[in-house]
Amino acid sequence: MKFFYTLLFVFLLCFESFCQSFSLPELIMMSKMDYDNFDTKVASKDFRFYRKINNEYQNGIEYAQHLNTFNSKAARFVTLYNKFHEYRYVITYQTSDNLEYINIKKQIKSLGFLLEDIKDHQLNDGSTANFFMYRKGKELIAVSVNPESFEIAYNLEY
Repeated sequence: MKFFYTLLFVFLLCFESFCQSFSLPELIMMSKMDYDNFDTKVASKDFRFYRKINNEYQNGIEYAQHLNTFNSKAARFVTLYNKFHEYRYVITYQTSDNLEYINIKKQIKSLGFLLEDIKDHQLNDGSTANFFMYRKGKELIAVSVNPESFEIAYNLEY
């Protein structure tokens, strides 16, 4: 019987890992990485380099998982910024998987982040996105929910 429970636990752990590319604690840890270590970490989860972001306010690299090169859509995106407005560390993670989104929302609450604000924003295509803002000290998590995907942004203020 003990063997059965051990096997069940291992199966559930593997299934949970398979369904979710990154946990919130992983994203927080990755936000502090340099580009080389970040590349190694995301490549281990089958992400490929997608593009570099570089302008007056932002500097980062974005990776995609299972990218369709014809329409630039992917199962997931993850972006690490070494410069993003007034924040020290920033990482964003985008997915269209509802279960993954729910798991990350649970992790936000279990790590002690408190809901600070809810806003809506008109998108370029005319649809609306909801933004849930969570805070714990100098750490801010912005969760964007739109008709096509969910985006989680972890920011650490200076």
